Amino acid sequence: IAVHVFTGIIWAAPWIQVTSSGIDRPRHAIYLIAAITTWVALAFARDRRTVTRFAIAVGALALGVVMAIQQAPPGGY
Repeated sequence: IAVHVFTGIIWAAPWIQVTSSGIDRPRHAIYLIAAITTWVALAFARDRRTVTRFAIAVGALALGVVMAIQQAPPGGY
């Protein structure tokens, strides 16, 4: 996760990769949004712990994991 957050290229990857690279742009964008949402919800949960904020964080994390799995090539890496 730290590599994703601190590597600047990962944020621009959907727009600089050619379509023949195998990167599915919509799924990658959803993955990035889910990662951001997870960390923002957890940051807000630190301020005031509510079930809603943890539910949003867990839902965004689950969506991010699903999108990451779906981006894997059929034969694996």
